[in-house]
Amino acid sequence: MNGLGYRKKMLRLPLTLSRRFCFVPVLILAVIVVNLHASSGQRQLVLFEQDRKWGYMNENGRVVIEAQFIMAHDFSPEGIAAVVDESGWAYIDKKGRVVIRPFIFDNGPDYFREGLARFTKENKFGFFDKKGRMVIRPEFDFALPFHEGLSAICMGCREVVIDGEHSMRTGGKWGYIDKKGQIVIPLEFGNASNFENGKARVELNGESLYIDKNGRKQGPSLGR
Repeated sequence: MNGLGYRKKMLRLPLTLSRRFCFVPVLILAVIVVNLHASSGQRQLVLFEQDRKWGYMNENGRVVIEAQFIMAHDFSPEGIAAVVDESGWAYIDKKGRVVIRPFIFDNGPDYFREGLARFTKENKFGFFDKKGRMVIRPEFDFALPFHEGLSAICMGCREVVIDGEHSMRTGGKWGYIDKKGQIVIPLEFGNASNFENGKARVELNGESLYIDKNGRKQGPSLGR
């Protein structure tokens, strides 16, 4: 009874329903814990050295990948690691399998730009993603890293060593591809550079000029 003589009524849930509501948060918590454990487990392969070679072990100290690499980096969040074996630089998966061999730049694997890095096969350039998956097939004689969604590529160009260490590409025809590997600006230039702020410097018929992302000429370049 309350002060006015009315009887208060309590709202009671059926026993099965109340248990169900209690079970749902517990189930959600269990899923979160399992997912956190799995995600943390994916990051637990650590480097170890044995007889001047590098390998990987799990958090319990169990060897997962035998010490066999001349040099090795930590695994990335995407699940691959850069290593050096008897054949040179490579990316491996968490079972120690080579997934791809990158193009070598600045004495190491090519840098990822806009999520993609270069690799070569039979002297042709292509691109792969951060999981080591080929995204653009190797079919170009050379390719610059992606900038602003486009990569300058050439066909018929050749490598020239300029100081015993560095090299450049000369000759052939240059154009641009998108991240699907489609040629979006035709191969008509004697040379080409990366896009910056929507413009790229190219060489056409001996003249240095700028183009936009549609390949339209934007006027002469002041530099060569």
